[in-house]
Amino acid sequence: MSVSKQLYQLHEIDLELEANEQALRQMSSQLGESRAVVRSRSKLASESERLEELKHQQRSLEWEIDDLTTKTSAAEDKLYGGRIGNPKELASLQHEVEGFKSKRTQLEDKALEIMERAEQTEASVANLNSGLKKLEAEWRSQQQQLSADIEEIKAILGP
Repeated sequence: MSVSKQLYQLHEIDLELEANEQALRQMSSQLGESRAVVRSRSKLASESERLEELKHQQRSLEWEIDDLTTKTSAAEDKLYGGRIGNPKELASLQHEVEGFKSKRTQLEDKALEIMERAEQTEASVANLNSGLKKLEAEWRSQQQQLSADIEEIKAILGP
């Protein structure tokens, strides 16, 4: 075999080694956490936090509604109990009961609005969660493939 042919073969081997080393560096840089997975987790955490805040607001409103219902009931018992004979006091108590009922209606409307938003957010959280699971499964599969490819290249390159 001629020297030029041997030099050519050596050059080809050198190019192949360089290509394998470059591929190894590129694959190694792709190992690790996926940006898409990180973004998806962050968005899921944000939506979950929003859902918890909405549920907290809903519980607070329900407590306020219960409190107003109790106050309304007590005021109506006084109003219709027959113990109060003063017309001014009766009118004042009637006005107070109407105020309680009006406030309760406003709070119930607000609670319904928050319940609707919470349901929408729950659906969003469920969608984000399933999307994250899909992304994580794809990412794990890619990571396993990359690891296998890296081991294959390392075996070709030798020690």
